[in-house]
Amino acid sequence: MNQRFTSPLTTALPLALAPGTWTAALFVLAYGLTLSEPLPAAASQALPAVLGAAYVLAATLGFRAAQRRKRPFIHLTYFCFQGALGVSLVALGGIGIGNVLLLLLLINQASQVLPLGWALAACALLPLAHLGMRWNDALREGLGLLIAGVFVVLITRVAVGERRVRAEKEALAEELRRANAGLLAAAAQAEELSTMRERNRLAREIHDGLGHHLTALHMQLQAAQAVFRIHPEQAERALERAQALTGEALADTRRSVAALRTPLGPLPDALHALTQEVEAAGVAITIHILGPPQPIASVVEQGLYRVAQEALTNARKHAQATQVTLTLEHHAGAVSLSVRDNGVGTVDANGGYGLLGVRERVGALGGTVQLDSAPNHGLTLRVTIPM
Repeated sequence: MNQRFTSPLTTALPLALAPGTWTAALFVLAYGLTLSEPLPAAASQALPAVLGAAYVLAATLGFRAAQRRKRPFIHLTYFCFQGALGVSLVALGGIGIGNVLLLLLLINQASQVLPLGWALAACALLPLAHLGMRWNDALREGLGLLIAGVFVVLITRVAVGERRVRAEKEALAEELRRANAGLLAAAAQAEELSTMRERNRLAREIHDGLGHHLTALHMQLQAAQAVFRIHPEQAERALERAQALTGEALADTRRSVAALRTPLGPLPDALHALTQEVEAAGVAITIHILGPPQPIASVVEQGLYRVAQEALTNARKHAQATQVTLTLEHHAGAVSLSVRDNGVGTVDANGGYGLLGVRERVGALGGTVQLDSAPNHGLTLRVTIPM
């Protein structure tokens, strides 16, 4: 066997850090060095050249295919095949620098896919390449090759770990970018939904308050115009009612603006203030507050207040009621408001446009509406909203 001494540590660091393309280039370089080295006199140049070409081809193409499979059996098959070729090259050409580089490159590949213990076990076999030397030379060169192999294993493991961490960071950064884009889209959608809800709420405010008064005002002005020349006294009464309606519309508009600018305040207090306005028109109102008081969201308080406002307006103007009972009751996880009058009642299950607005308002809050009425037996409106 060729007795040329080598310095394997001089090639250990670059090949340990080499990625796939550079590793392939190093294999080709090592193959060229192997061909350039003189062989023993009895050896033929053809067989080492063929074995070296097979070794390099398997290392550059076969390793990537085996690495993608991620199956231990395929990995072991690949390294056993390459190990057999490496031993044959050493037996034919000696332990020159080219063959040393080929063996260390194989250790580099083993460190990338095999467990650490198996890679170190492969390093322990490297000194066997020097068995043909004198014992002191074999010991020295074998120990150097072993140290170089261990160095390649450790540095390769560090490099592979660093690449893995970098890939994980990039994947995490990409995931965070996608999550951030999703959050921005969700925020934009939530803002658009909030804007639509606010528009619907303002539309209900206008309908429940100003729209109701303007409709009644329009009807009174039409009535006054129709009888102005024939019955001036009836026209005058219609104009007086129209003037009263304009005052009510102005007062309701001011309340709506105030509700938008400032919080409504405690709901029982707001209900008492509302009933005082109706009582001034000659309707007797009784208020009951039942159950232990619980904190109510401001949007729920505003909704209940508007429901009470619509129900009292209906009792005073349309139901011809003289007595109204208003009950606010706190339940476990919900709050309910019922308004019962002794008016003329109705057979319309929907209750007209005003109560349609009530249903929309309560439905937007996740609540329910119940309407009980019969002709000449009054009307009871009950809403329940979860908290």
